[in-house]
Amino acid sequence: MEASLLLVGIVGNVISVLVFASPINTFRRIVRNRSTEEFEPSPYVITLLNSSLWVYYGITKPGGLLIVTVNGVGVVVEAVYVALFLLYAAPPLKAKTAVLVAALDVGFFGAVALVTRLAVRGSSRVVVIGLVCAFLNVLMYGSPLCAMIQRSLLPALLKIASLMLSNTFRRIVRNRSTEEFEPSPYVITLLNSSLWVYYGITKPGGLLIVTVNGVGVVVEAVYVALFLLYAAPPLKAKTAVLVAALDVGFFGAVALVTRLAVRGSSRVVVIGLVCAFLNVLMYGSPLCAMRSVITRRSVEYMPFLLSFFLFLNGGIWTLYAIVDKDIFIGIPNGIGFVPGTSQLILYMIYMNSAASNLSEESYQESQQQRLIVANNEANIQRSGTYK
Repeated sequence: MEASLLLVGIVGNVISVLVFASPINTFRRIVRNRSTEEFEPSPYVITLLNSSLWVYYGITKPGGLLIVTVNGVGVVVEAVYVALFLLYAAPPLKAKTAVLVAALDVGFFGAVALVTRLAVRGSSRVVVIGLVCAFLNVLMYGSPLCAMIQRSLLPALLKIASLMLSNTFRRIVRNRSTEEFEPSPYVITLLNSSLWVYYGITKPGGLLIVTVNGVGVVVEAVYVALFLLYAAPPLKAKTAVLVAALDVGFFGAVALVTRLAVRGSSRVVVIGLVCAFLNVLMYGSPLCAMRSVITRRSVEYMPFLLSFFLFLNGGIWTLYAIVDKDIFIGIPNGIGFVPGTSQLILYMIYMNSAASNLSEESYQESQQQRLIVANNEANIQRSGTYK
């Protein structure tokens, strides 16, 4: 029986390696032409995630050597494929690939690994990882459907997504531009929410902290992804650097140090101190927007809902900390209550200024005028070239 199982496993491994190698002609063409043309990156990004999770499953499961070996090969091959997209794709597709890699191959895989190591024990860990891998396998087989979907569906999907966004991000999706909005508040809030999830997992009875900040991670990740998608190149680069340094690098360093170098109850204390510090930064991050409000005498680039909910969030979580007697939640949220209040005061002062009362029609008209000027300049350049 064991010999038959081994034989089937070896044959399965060989076939799986052939599956991973099957797109090689496509990527020879990409390298030769130095262009990904209209090929879609999502099948390769999802297969990379799938292979990574199966490696993790094989390491966790006793006797999972065959699973580790074949999927280890898959990780290497798919990583090369994805790297070629990042190297040769057109800028919009390159940005899309980078966002997918950050969200799935780094973010989602990291979240699964972290949750299953910290919150799941014993044989249940193998079951949970196996379920995630099975789900990802279905996605992997379905991912080529992206190549079958007409491009005309993309605006409709963006329209649906925009319904879940704040007014600021509805405007960004509608105009396909982040204009002068700053990404730093959303990048820092994403890091802050991620660390509070980690704190809630580590602290006994921290379910409420995990759930609310888990929602925060998802929402802020969407906001940051929109900056990576629609920002001008310099701001897009700034956002990518901030995400890599803070949301990936800093969070990974905190998780690694606290898991390897800190033991017992001290771990909760250390994570709590880091979270408290980040909470203060989160509340302070819109200060650059406040400076812009005072300079421009306009609240256009300081979203009211963000200011209002930062104010509300600081007050509610301070109250929660008093009841729960949690100093790490209380101090930063108490401090955060102050800039939240300051932003609302600024909003009341400048909300009726002339600069803030530009109508939507005026805004759209100015955008159209910019397009007309750009088109005229392009036509002049073309006519000069043809002469």
